[in-house]
Amino acid sequence: SIADLRNRIVEFAPYFYDKAWVLFEAPESKTYYISDNPITLQNLIDHSPRGNLGLLVEGIEIYFPVSSNLTLAMICQSYKKKIYTSVRQMNMLRILGVLDEVGTPQSRGSLLNLKHALSTGEAIQARGESVINKNSLQVMFSSRFVFSKDGDFELVESMIKQNPEFGKPPGMKVG
Repeated sequence: SIADLRNRIVEFAPYFYDKAWVLFEAPESKTYYISDNPITLQNLIDHSPRGNLGLLVEGIEIYFPVSSNLTLAMICQSYKKKIYTSVRQMNMLRILGVLDEVGTPQSRGSLLNLKHALSTGEAIQARGESVINKNSLQVMFSSRFVFSKDGDFELVESMIKQNPEFGKPPGMKVG
């Protein structure tokens, strides 16, 4: 697979280029894990009965921790469109004078910050729950090793205790 990767770069590059790229910065009290399989996928859209973790599947989110405090996200363009549409609608509600009745100030601020990050390429401050989610993905996608700058493996231990398969190297699955 690694030897063939050089030949596949040209084939796959447009799919990554087409994603909306966002850099997330961990809050001071949190750090990102990195594993021996650092590129992780997540998709919150149910595409049953088919899978939902392909490069071209609507809703795909691809994460790559680049340091203990930064993670690069490559997200489906459909999310970017929804964010921009929501900000336009929010601005219209502000003009109509009904903004205070829609959402919480925190959710409105997060939406504006995310749009700013998408527009400028500046890092956006991640919430603690988001860091936990990205770290969980590192645990689930790892082959054998998870690394932590601060040596805190409480999440890893908890996940393996609840799901022992996360503690075993991947193997061939038949069935």
